[in-house]
Amino acid sequence: MRTAPILPTLAVFAFLGAVWAPTKGEPSPQDPYSSLDKQYKADVGKLFDTYCMDCHSGKNPPAGLDFEKFTSAKSVAGAPKLFQKVVQNIRSQVMPPMDPSPTLDERNRMADWIFRALSLDGTAEQPGRVTIRRLNRTEYNYVLRDLLYIDGDFSKDFPSDDVGYGFDNIGDVLTLTPLHIDMYLKAARSAVEKAVVVAKPKIRTASLEKGRYAEPNRMAEDGFVFLTNGDFVYDFPDCAPGDYELRLAMGASAIAVGPAIVEVYINRQLLQRIQITKPGLNDIGIPIRLPAGTATVGLRFTNDYYNANDPNPDRRDRNVLLQAMTLDGPQGLSGEIPDSHRRLLIAFPTATKNHMAAAREVLDRFASRAYRRPVTADESNRLLAIYQLVRDNGDTYEQGIRIGMEAVLVNPNFLFRVELDSSAGPRELSGIELASRLSFFLWRSMPDETLAKLGESGQLKDPKTLVAQVNRMLADPKAVRFSQDFSSQWLEIGRLAEHTADPAQFPGFDDQLKGDMAQEVTLYFQDMLANSRPVTEFLEGKSTYLNFRLARHYQIPGDFDEVFRRVDVSANHRGGILGMGALLTATSNPNRTSPVKRGKFIMDQLLGSGPPPPPPNVGVLDESKEAITSTRIRERLAQHRKDPACASCHRPLDGYGFTLENFDAVGVFRTQDGSFPVDAAGELPGGRSAVGLDGLKGELRSRNMDFVRTLTGKLLMFSLGRGMTPSDEVWANAVAKKLGKDATLPKIITEIILSDSFRKRPAKQAVQ
Repeated sequence: MRTAPILPTLAVFAFLGAVWAPTKGEPSPQDPYSSLDKQYKADVGKLFDTYCMDCHSGKNPPAGLDFEKFTSAKSVAGAPKLFQKVVQNIRSQVMPPMDPSPTLDERNRMADWIFRALSLDGTAEQPGRVTIRRLNRTEYNYVLRDLLYIDGDFSKDFPSDDVGYGFDNIGDVLTLTPLHIDMYLKAARSAVEKAVVVAKPKIRTASLEKGRYAEPNRMAEDGFVFLTNGDFVYDFPDCAPGDYELRLAMGASAIAVGPAIVEVYINRQLLQRIQITKPGLNDIGIPIRLPAGTATVGLRFTNDYYNANDPNPDRRDRNVLLQAMTLDGPQGLSGEIPDSHRRLLIAFPTATKNHMAAAREVLDRFASRAYRRPVTADESNRLLAIYQLVRDNGDTYEQGIRIGMEAVLVNPNFLFRVELDSSAGPRELSGIELASRLSFFLWRSMPDETLAKLGESGQLKDPKTLVAQVNRMLADPKAVRFSQDFSSQWLEIGRLAEHTADPAQFPGFDDQLKGDMAQEVTLYFQDMLANSRPVTEFLEGKSTYLNFRLARHYQIPGDFDEVFRRVDVSANHRGGILGMGALLTATSNPNRTSPVKRGKFIMDQLLGSGPPPPPPNVGVLDESKEAITSTRIRERLAQHRKDPACASCHRPLDGYGFTLENFDAVGVFRTQDGSFPVDAAGELPGGRSAVGLDGLKGELRSRNMDFVRTLTGKLLMFSLGRGMTPSDEVWANAVAKKLGKDATLPKIITEIILSDSFRKRPAKQAVQ
């Protein structure tokens, strides 16, 4: 009988409660604010006086914000939520809403000073808190594939993961429900059954009436009866070579005067002598090895006995009954054994190693890889107990291993990424923890053997070894996972799969074209990563990747086929990510472009200066067919901006978005929007303007530092599964200044890996 261990939902939540339980910590006694106060008096305070104090001071200031109450770093640090909103408004250029307006450099100086104050330390990096979190759908699937050496999508039916800060691997929003537990059980069973093959022997049952024998022995109602010494011969045709079990259901009479003896022959060779000593039917199993072909089984009754004068009728006549005969096999695995089975089952029962020792060897290695750390003795014993339970129920060695593996795959140590804080202050991650962080960042999965060994030995903590491993991992084919997963979330093209374009307006837009658009983004990101191109090429690049469908959609002439290739498209109003159909389509409505969505994307994802959320009950544009065909989107948005509650945010949003109006709602270049000529001029904050994609590229070129800082922050959030802290903001700004125009993806990733945020854990939070 097959047994399946079930991990109750309560056990998972009990586990989470144990690792989440907070303990008291000690606050730092240092006062880090003096240098920041000097900077405020010398520089930043003057900027606040010039641009903010006229409105935000005195009685009843807007939003209740009186900057006169916040003239020291410590006072700012005491209001973190308030000043994070202040930074958002400064960077997004929502504030101040009128001239005089700070320059970009002045805005960055103000924001940087605030973040330094909020970080509680103006110079040192403070590692942020990484919440224990379950594997998301993408990670879970990649881990199963790497752990079990198989392909497949085992998480496709899982509930969608919640998103935080634009990413689906954020610990604070990765909830766990009873539905997840049920899905984990089903996925574990499906994956293990694909990876490990269990022998299913063929059972051949003899038709006894077709056997060969001589009278007086004969067939009876209950089977074949040996009335005297003689032979019964039966042929099992077409046997594959291998190990079998011959099973006989036999009984004998008059055994009180001595056992009945039956000789068993295979292909005319004596195999075994059987003694029938128990009354009733005896179930007899005989292991045999057979060559290919027909197996001839012979049974010879050799000690007939008859004494008609015995006063006990049960002792007068010894006869033998053969009620059934089966040939089960071949035992073990036959045919093609999958590579996954060979790699997972590293030990088998032998003459010198019993099945328990072999099972422990297999399951210990598997659990250590699955838990991303060495398995403990207690964990090993529990897994072996599960294996033994399966064997006690009559199942095979392979089936016992299967069930043990399923138990591992529903264990919280597999499903969750666990790191514990230190009560003594920030601590360095162990080598094993560092290996796990690194592999989930760059491979979206568990460490391989090389990385795991370096982690266990502690060598991975050496910066030179760590950087060498980063380079190795980025060159590995599994780094494609990082390229695809990060780029699709950063550039928000995951929504492309659910996007529907108006079929009447865009009849050629289908799922195949959407897939090509997404592939264009992934290939471009991969190229940027693999060839260490300056990250500014994301914005200013002259090329992209096209196949024949995408080239036709973009109206680019040339000889194309199904295979994507790198193409210079600078003469076709494209190049870089802002000319890609995936991005342009995902930031559009089904029937028209959306300058607001496109502007928000540029400000949020590229410049890190997204506007605050819109106020409640904000007005919406008239989307009727009459309005769309009779009025340009520019005029309708201008009407919308007349509302003072909308104007401050929409001014930069609309300005950036209008520069991409030459691209329609599915990313095709155009000069006409219906009956109106396209106007791609955008009025940008600070009195600047830009026209079209080329003009937008020029504007973004002047903000390269903002882009590098924003991309660095996005990568840090993705690597750690948490949002940015004020200390992270200070660090990202420093990285942008350090790398400047020479920033590449590998350089930024290396800076992240070497940072305190990545390599350390904070102290435990004090109980409030």
